[in-house]
Amino acid sequence: MSKILWHWGSLAVPWVFAVIYIALGAILLGVGLSARRPVVVRRRLLLGLGLWTYVPFWFKAMVIDLRGSAGSAVLLTTGFVAFFAVASWWFPGYIVYGVKKDDLWVSLRNVLVKLELPFEESEGSVQLNTLGARVRVSVRFGNAQLRIWPRHNKAALHAIVEGLTEEFINSGIKVRRNLKLELVLCSVMLFGFGLASAGLGVAVLEGRIHLR
Repeated sequence: MSKILWHWGSLAVPWVFAVIYIALGAILLGVGLSARRPVVVRRRLLLGLGLWTYVPFWFKAMVIDLRGSAGSAVLLTTGFVAFFAVASWWFPGYIVYGVKKDDLWVSLRNVLVKLELPFEESEGSVQLNTLGARVRVSVRFGNAQLRIWPRHNKAALHAIVEGLTEEFINSGIKVRRNLKLELVLCSVMLFGFGLASAGLGVAVLEGRIHLR
């Protein structure tokens, strides 16, 4: 049974890599070419993508390398998978790509007024008085992170983010110019990884390379 798993695992791993990298590259390319407004993404989605991207490493370590002295590799890869899984649950929030700091804060104030949420603004955060919650806002390199504490107020954060998306559209806020180039370059890099993995898969099928 172990020999069968090793055989089919060694054939499958490079192709799993290729599919994941090419799929992620296609998503980034599509977003990069079509983005007209700042892009809002759930933090959990990004962490989930990180988890999914690392699954092939874990699969290779568990199915193919799990013999001899591969115990440390298995523990390391399992630890990374566990980290991404826990982080996906523990760190809710949203990331806004391609937004300027001033545009974000103006839009956030407008949204809170429309939602009739009294607030007090301070450096890097907004206190929502009626909810007893604080929205933490950080903007770096044209990307922003929004989190709320306590975490059980995530429904309020979701409403705020939906309002921000509408505000970006209605106010005509443009995406940061360099974001498209960054996303396209990242997609090209992922396509390269995908092609390299596919090449490795072909070599394995032809018997020129044997994964251990």
